Amino acid sequence: MTKISYHMLLVGLAITLCIVGGCRHEFDLSSDFALADGSTADQLSDSLLGDLDAATKDILVPDDSTIDQAPPTPDALVDSEPPLTDSKVDVTWDVGEPAADSFLDQGQDQNIDSTVIPVDTSVDSPSSDTTIDAPPGPFNPGTGPWQRHAGNPLVAADQSGVDHKGAFSPVVYAAGNKYLMWYAGKGSTSADSVSYYQATSVDGITWQKDLTPVLSPGGAAWDSTLYGFTVLHDGSVFHMYYIGASGIRRIGHATASDADGKVWVKSANNPVISPGGTYDQTFKAIGSVYDSTNLTSPYLMWYGATGTSPFASIAHATSSDGDAWNKEGVAISGLNAPGNTGISVINDNGTYRLWHSELHAGQISIYYQEFGGSSWSFGSASNPVLLKAGTSWESGGMGDFSVVRITPDALRLYYDAKDSGGEYQIGLATIP
Repeated sequence: MTKISYHMLLVGLAITLCIVGGCRHEFDLSSDFALADGSTADQLSDSLLGDLDAATKDILVPDDSTIDQAPPTPDALVDSEPPLTDSKVDVTWDVGEPAADSFLDQGQDQNIDSTVIPVDTSVDSPSSDTTIDAPPGPFNPGTGPWQRHAGNPLVAADQSGVDHKGAFSPVVYAAGNKYLMWYAGKGSTSADSVSYYQATSVDGITWQKDLTPVLSPGGAAWDSTLYGFTVLHDGSVFHMYYIGASGIRRIGHATASDADGKVWVKSANNPVISPGGTYDQTFKAIGSVYDSTNLTSPYLMWYGATGTSPFASIAHATSSDGDAWNKEGVAISGLNAPGNTGISVINDNGTYRLWHSELHAGQISIYYQEFGGSSWSFGSASNPVLLKAGTSWESGGMGDFSVVRITPDALRLYYDAKDSGGEYQIGLATIP
């Protein structure tokens, strides 16, 4: 290595050490390297070596005044995220197909107060509104676990002349940014005092009632007394199917073309389904869906019936236009009547999921079945999926209900229940 290269190396090293330890010598590099002889270079070398020696001592024998040490990293920079806390999100449902529902059979001629099914009080039942009624585990649309809302009942029987003798048979539809509920209100003890009303909500929890009936009894007509009903939406029109009677129970049809389902017109072809088979001599409950993939008969109905053979069943009917119906016979048999007071069906991408009520150990409970294309089965559900709770507002048992899908993994079940005096109100259970 030449002496000038050696000097250049020393210059670079010195500059580095100046940054670290601080230089004690000032010099002009351009003038020093302009000399041709080596004396100045030697002098520069000696000077740089002195600086190097001094800087090296500073590094090898440091003190707080010579070397700036980096401050410790604050704890806030090491772990700046707050600890996670548990929280509950009130899911607000989304829904594809409208919920198909049914209705509580309020007894012969709608006399709720005199036709209460006795409850076996010796049967164990949940004791609070927060009880999970099915074993916890992976989500299943039928099994649950269903959990009652802590604010139940959500729709009270509190409007004189409208529903103060009972608010029951909820049918709920999630319409964009709001929920629509149709329900039966009993304004007096008279059998013909039941009309259908509507309530609306932005969250599905707090409901605002409209005290004007959307459908009323038909006076002296075949539907002078109203029982259970269901509502479906076919993409443009709401269809209501309801059980009416003037001695014999039949199924009628009404439509509403407005966006909120408030203005209903009864079909000129009513009643659209009448009893007549050995299995459907009396209608008990009703549920329906619209399936656009079924090109020949997109309107589908399941209704609870009693007869001579079988005694209690869920029958099936289909329609191409929603008004003219074809009976398809018994879909589900072996039910324990007289507890078949509610049916609700949703179409889950070709799998029909059906909830129905049935008498179980002296009380009406809610069961689940599914149809995968060939037959109905209980699937993986643990039945019954919802039992009567011991709280005062539903101590007398449950009746009719409506299942609504909010998201692919979230369902809401709006149900009516009665207190010890036979007064019905409406509550909510959810998955998850």
